[in-house]
Amino acid sequence: MARESLPVPQALIEDGQAVIAVRFDAQRAFDSMLDELDIKIIAIWRNAADQAGRAWRQYCKAAGKRSHAVGDFLIGVHALIVAGPFRKLLPVAFLLLLATAQLQAADAGALIDAARIAETKLDCRRALELYLAADQAQPNDAFILQKISRQYSDLIVDLTTDEDRRKYAQIALEYSQRAVALDSKNAEYVLSLAVCYGKLGVYSDTRTKIKYSRLVKEAAERALALDPNYAWAHHILGRWNYEVATLGAATRLFVRLIYGGLPDASTAEAVKEISLAVELEPGELAHQLELGFALVADGQNKKARAQFEKSLSLPSRQKYDDDAKKRAGEALAKL
Repeated sequence: MARESLPVPQALIEDGQAVIAVRFDAQRAFDSMLDELDIKIIAIWRNAADQAGRAWRQYCKAAGKRSHAVGDFLIGVHALIVAGPFRKLLPVAFLLLLATAQLQAADAGALIDAARIAETKLDCRRALELYLAADQAQPNDAFILQKISRQYSDLIVDLTTDEDRRKYAQIALEYSQRAVALDSKNAEYVLSLAVCYGKLGVYSDTRTKIKYSRLVKEAAERALALDPNYAWAHHILGRWNYEVATLGAATRLFVRLIYGGLPDASTAEAVKEISLAVELEPGELAHQLELGFALVADGQNKKARAQFEKSLSLPSRQKYDDDAKKRAGEALAKL
């Protein structure tokens, strides 16, 4: 589900620059964000700095404790000065609080917008860095937590060891769980659980694989209950069906005897679900490719060949598209 971005400031005073810059590992990354969002740095006004210093000293005498407190007072005093004659209409403390809240919102908003730009460039590493910084600026935000989960999940394809892949999948799951705990009615957040369980299951022991397989189906069905037209939920449920349905007879017997079995699944249901995903989002390459795999599993090789050939001619747009195309090409060669 889409979320409107928070307001991005057109300018930051120098102290605001310091507050945000520390969230970046390198000066170049911070400068790049400013350029991308067209944010200018302006000097601290001398009278604002003087008043902020006096207010800060009083705050310290009162044993006040807060991160970024000096910056809060500088921003607050700037707000007071800009308010001019109208500042008498509002308590000073309220203006300081309002200015602080605006700084934090602008901070998170700027970071989120920069992260979205990185996502369009498929730069998950940078997007992750920016979303993690946004989480620090605006904690316990389900949207930010979900985005962090997504970056960890998408970065798995770049890793070289199963240990690292399992670690990233586990971290992705934990962030996804936090997002769902904050907003359990969001179909995208709920489906993210299914994606994470599926990826984590690949690097788990047999008992855990079976457990996570059940959870994948449950989460996908929960997402569809929240949004029946959620294409990705149909996609995940379809993939689950053909993967479970194509388990060998010996494997199914072993799973049933030792672990109590898995829910019923069929390749026909897989084709049905993924066809719905394609119908809902015909331009999504992943759905088109996955339909080819479902058709193979259902024994419809002629249709699968045509589906793969069609899909492989489409451009890659997502982080995982090239990897999916490679699998599809290998499957096509075997038909």
